Amino acid sequence: MDPETGLDEIRNVGIKGERIAAISEQPLEGARVIDVAGLVVAPGFIDLHAHGQQLPAA
Repeated sequence: MDPETGLDEIRNVGIKGERIAAISEQPLEGARVIDVAGLVVAPGFIDLHAHGQQLPAA
């Protein structure tokens, strides 16, 4: 799932170090395989939820 490009499909994701190195419709080979079927893989999320946005709440 990639909001920047609008991709929302089932793909194989290759990770090298701490970065996404490949996204493919075809199977990828690697030292380790993690089955995340039924889950969403995304580059990251930022939680914008916050409390105390008004001066009296601070």
